[in-house]
Amino acid sequence: MSVSKLSSTITGLYSGQRNIKDEKYTYPYLQKAMKMLDEAVGYSARGGRRENVFPPEREARLKDYERMGKVRKNPDYHTPTDKLCIRIKDENGAPLIAEIRLYPTDRAARAGVSRGYTNDREVKDIQDIVTEIYGGLYELDADSEYVWYDYFRRTTDEKGEFTENIPRGTYTLVCDKGSEYEIVETAVTVPGDREVTLRRLTDMKAEDWYVGDLHHHSVFSSPLYPPQGTDYVYDTPEMIQNSMRAKGLSFGGLSDHHNVLNHRIWEKLVTPDFLPILSKEISTSNGHVLQLNTDPDVIYNIPDEKDRTPEVMRAEYKRITDEIRSYGGHPQINHPRDMQKAISFPPEFTDMIDIFNTIEIWNGSHPLAEGCTNGNAMQLWLDCLENGTRLGATTGSDTHEITCEFWFDSLAYVFGLYNAVKAAVDNTLEAKNPKGVILEGETLDTGIYFVDLLTEELPLVKHWAKVNLSSGCVRTYVKAPGERTPANILKNLELGHSFLTNGPLIEAGLNANGDAELKIISNRPLSRLLVYSNGRNMEEFELADPEAVNGGWDYSCTVNLNKEGKKWFIFRLLGDDFVTEAITNPVFVK
Repeated sequence: MSVSKLSSTITGLYSGQRNIKDEKYTYPYLQKAMKMLDEAVGYSARGGRRENVFPPEREARLKDYERMGKVRKNPDYHTPTDKLCIRIKDENGAPLIAEIRLYPTDRAARAGVSRGYTNDREVKDIQDIVTEIYGGLYELDADSEYVWYDYFRRTTDEKGEFTENIPRGTYTLVCDKGSEYEIVETAVTVPGDREVTLRRLTDMKAEDWYVGDLHHHSVFSSPLYPPQGTDYVYDTPEMIQNSMRAKGLSFGGLSDHHNVLNHRIWEKLVTPDFLPILSKEISTSNGHVLQLNTDPDVIYNIPDEKDRTPEVMRAEYKRITDEIRSYGGHPQINHPRDMQKAISFPPEFTDMIDIFNTIEIWNGSHPLAEGCTNGNAMQLWLDCLENGTRLGATTGSDTHEITCEFWFDSLAYVFGLYNAVKAAVDNTLEAKNPKGVILEGETLDTGIYFVDLLTEELPLVKHWAKVNLSSGCVRTYVKAPGERTPANILKNLELGHSFLTNGPLIEAGLNANGDAELKIISNRPLSRLLVYSNGRNMEEFELADPEAVNGGWDYSCTVNLNKEGKKWFIFRLLGDDFVTEAITNPVFVK
């Protein structure tokens, strides 16, 4: 995760919620503003924590990648650490591989966590930096939405155990094993020892449902594998398989960039509860294509800039998707409306989008929200349905780091810069302290814009990021009766026998009267149901009070639909927290 992705999320949310079309609310503008403001207030120069800037040259990048790996393995927390032991089991006492998240709740733990990740530079406390910029005492609320953003994301092992030395203090512990178990939240103290029981809400496998993450990267996307590997990924296939299982996944694709070197390792990681799927993410002239269940290394021949004509690019897209199918594989277009042109499917090629079997409309690096990458991808998918092109919709976490530590580095930089700029703006408009930073002219106007924008959107991004990052953060459920094979799962995925979720479970069908029969189970509260249909229609329904079930809720219901002239319906669940949702593939009217 980079500052550019954060910038696109922040500006996308702001412009999407307000239906604004303005250059000021695009990620390139925000990034330029941040660079100018950082230089003006001296946030990074004063010891502020900042995003890791990766060198572009291959040898320099490999050297930096290896240096950062050593820092990761030996974090310097700058505060005392002690042992924390967590054990997770099910209601029958059997150990569970599960995800744990530890959010520091006191200042000592926060300071320890925030200084212990990938950043090996000397880092000052945010309070000290903003006081210096303000020119005098500048109080920050230690519990403010705008001060802290760090946590530990870890998993238990086959014995259901996690043990690690982390900074002393108090934490909120969240234990999560995906959609079919309750989520348990409790307080822990380091040093400490805690046993947690997770109750199961339902067993989807018993009804032939499989759940997986098709878009995940490993160390084979890193500079260790030149010349193309560039991403700072340190996780091995074995680590990723455990991380996927911790989130309750029963299948997964390991889709590294540029090569298929993970395939022999990945296919051996099959277990009774997990099915590996061979995959690769192919880089094209514009866009990323996923080759699924295909062993050979399919390569898009990127032409020189002078030869990069629409005809050549279209022909290459057609050639690689045909090649994937010739091997019995499944081509998918990933994040087709990313804000970065290099990895977005060209809008002018939409007329040929049916060369793909499926489309990733919900990428884990962004929320599924109007104005954002995923909101635009979902609209593309709906437009295709409206025009008669049927593509199975999927999710993919696009995880490059299962602990999310680089992501924290980027977000911590944005939090720190926000506080630094706000201190300078406050000093300019109110205190006029000559010892502090005074902003003038365009810089002051940009500072005011920046503070207003982030005051609105940063709490939302923080809240979303707390639960929507890493393996299986978004996942696809596929109903696939018969053999447990990649081919069977992907066949049913293409047919749309599936739903996408970051938590809630929804099975949708139409009864003899044409009304919607919805089975809805969720481990987080829900509030609304949106129903889309052809003709670009959308209706909103409030959900009735649910029945409690094992730490979760059953919202199952029958919904009377206006069926006149309708060919299909899509059902979308929403919570009040901006985070929780699920969406079905279309249910067609017979």
